[in-house]
Amino acid sequence: MSDETVRETVTKGIKDYTLKMHVRATGAIVKACILIEGATTKNLKWKKSKTSPPGGRASGALQKSYGHRVISLKSRGVITGIVGTNSKYAGYVEGTNRRRPLKRHFVPFDVAPGLRQWAKSHKLPKAWWGPKSEGMMVGGPGSITPHLKPAFDKKVRGAQRIIMKALKPR
Repeated sequence: MSDETVRETVTKGIKDYTLKMHVRATGAIVKACILIEGATTKNLKWKKSKTSPPGGRASGALQKSYGHRVISLKSRGVITGIVGTNSKYAGYVEGTNRRRPLKRHFVPFDVAPGLRQWAKSHKLPKAWWGPKSEGMMVGGPGSITPHLKPAFDKKVRGAQRIIMKALKPR
């Protein structure tokens, strides 16, 4: 076997191994994201709001809005897993809205369309949610119910184990 043939064989073997490891790592990161996403939605399940009565979760829209995405840049060897939501209201509930942290704040109905229906179904005064109203005052220090960060903190070790197991040589 010539040096050139050996070099080609070794190079092909390294590329094949690198591709297999990248595929395994991507799959593991998907599983890790699903683990954290599941814990996040579980944290939102049937949560009672800490706001003044009646409180509570109306439609589950925030819970249903969570998802995950994995971005794999094979050429750079980078894999990124993201768990999150596109809901504008999530920052208020999680307590990460930097513009109005831990303060009672106004939420426009166009940002949280379910809020009007929630107010109506909980028989709040019509002046609060009626057609002339553009939103409601909500929140305050007692209304923050973090769900994503606690889920991440609780499941990060499990996610790391999933990834390490996938990258272990077989």
